[in-house]
Amino acid sequence: MLELTPLTSAHIPLLQKYLRAYPRQSCDYAICNLMTWGKIYGNSFTIWKEHLVIVNPKYDYVMYPVGPGLSAKELRELVDIYREGHPLTQ
Repeated sequence: MLELTPLTSAHIPLLQKYLRAYPRQSCDYAICNLMTWGKIYGNSFTIWKEHLVIVNPKYDYVMYPVGPGLSAKELRELVDIYREGHPLTQ
């Protein structure tokens, strides 16, 4: 099971670190959006295998991990780990 931490403004430096090193073109990864919508939806995060993983518990989804290359096998592993703690997503 993933150990999730609620996303707060105290985590902005961590978000900046990952998003500067591994930029995304989706507005979903903009820090202002992560903080604003994260507060509304109660977003949480974890660091998994050097990847920032953001979870939206309200709609029960995991955003694509931010970090170095991720193989299909690793992505499947992450999904399986998430589902262990959230059986309704299966």
